[in-house]
Amino acid sequence: MNEPNANGKAKDTVFRDMFSQPKYTFQLYQVLHPEDNEVTVDDIKNVTIKRILTTDIYNILGQYLAFIRILYKNFDKYGRTRKAAEETVRMCLEENLLKEYMKEREKEVIDMMSLIFSQEEVDRIRDHNNIKQGKSIGEAQNLVDNIEYIASTNNISIVEACKFLGKTELDYEQAKELLKNNMIAV
Repeated sequence: MNEPNANGKAKDTVFRDMFSQPKYTFQLYQVLHPEDNEVTVDDIKNVTIKRILTTDIYNILGQYLAFIRILYKNFDKYGRTRKAAEETVRMCLEENLLKEYMKEREKEVIDMMSLIFSQEEVDRIRDHNNIKQGKSIGEAQNLVDNIEYIASTNNISIVEACKFLGKTELDYEQAKELLKNNMIAV
C-alpha cells in the first residue's frame, strides 16, 4: 500500500499528541520497561520519542498500531477526508482501541487529522497547478522560440512564421505575454 506523506503526518501528529500526555507516556514506559515497578506518572516529566522499533505488539502500542490499520482502511474507503477521520475515531471507540484517549480528545483527533488532510489536498492542488503552469510556460516558450527561429532563418515575418506553424499572430502575442508575466526572457 502506498503511504503518502500525509499518512505519516497523521500518524505522527496523533502519536505525539497522545504520548505528550503523562498518563499515556506512563503507559508506554510501562510497556517498554515492565521490570520497573516503582515509577509513577509523577516521575515522568518530559519524554520525547523519536522512533520506536518493535517486533511485538504490546498493550497501548498494539492499540496504536490497530488505530493506524483502521485509519488506512478508512483512507481506502473515504479518501483523506473528515469522514475518514470520524469513522476511524468511531471504530476505535467501538473496538475499545485507545478508548480513553479517543473519548477525551475525539474532536481534537478528528480536527488534527482533518487539518492534515486539508493541507494535503491544498498541496496536491498547488503541485498540480504548478505542473500545469510549468507545462503552459514551456509550451509558450517553445511556440515563441519556434516562430522566431522560423522567421529569422527563413527571412520571413512573424505573421508568416505563425501561418507556417498553423498558428495566429494572436497565439504568438499571447505566448509572449504569458512569458512576460512570468518574467521569462524572450
